[in-house]
Amino acid sequence: MQENGFPIDKYVCEYRENIIRLYGREISIIVTEWNHHFLNYSISMESVGHCIVFADGLLSMTRAGREQAICWTLRWSGDDTKSNETRNYGLLDEDSFEPTGIGELFQWFCSELSGAVLVNTELSEDVRNINCQAYLARESKRLMLFLVNRGPSEKGIQIQFGDFDVDETVRVRSMMPTSVLQGRRVTVDDRNMITVVQKVNCESSSCCISVPPYSVTEISVEIM
Repeated sequence: MQENGFPIDKYVCEYRENIIRLYGREISIIVTEWNHHFLNYSISMESVGHCIVFADGLLSMTRAGREQAICWTLRWSGDDTKSNETRNYGLLDEDSFEPTGIGELFQWFCSELSGAVLVNTELSEDVRNINCQAYLARESKRLMLFLVNRGPSEKGIQIQFGDFDVDETVRVRSMMPTSVLQGRRVTVDDRNMITVVQKVNCESSSCCISVPPYSVTEISVEIM
């Protein structure tokens, strides 16, 4: 099996050998490929739809019970005048080389979830189109809840922190289509995303937030 002339089988075997050397036992390795073209090939990799599917998939995979997960982003040699170097497909803008929406999400998830552990998360049955998962960052003593709104409507969510003794100030960070702030109709092929950060008060280990349509939201609070 090869990808652009590179022997993937060879690398998988080497990785398996390294796992045995590090952990003293074999660990099943599952290799999958995502062709991340949302709906059809005419929609940009920078679209709102791509960002939501990407975030939704990452949250779901963290619950898959894997001991270790690694994401290799596809790369291609750009035929451009700015650089002859290989670029990350979908993570950087073709013209500006700035991170796309997916690129920003990838950086966001990596910075927040590296080293974090899963926390049992329950969602009310009457809440639709929301994927959510809580994580605990032990070193920084922070509780994080990620919510992906896969629907076209804003959702009001009441969050109960349960037995966690949390600070009274909760940080809310949302990545949403710019059309939400402009009061325009949101569609999955919109290209512009914006990140908004705000703070809300937590009373009796509970707070209420609004989750924008087609958005990714992180609720972060310090544990006392």
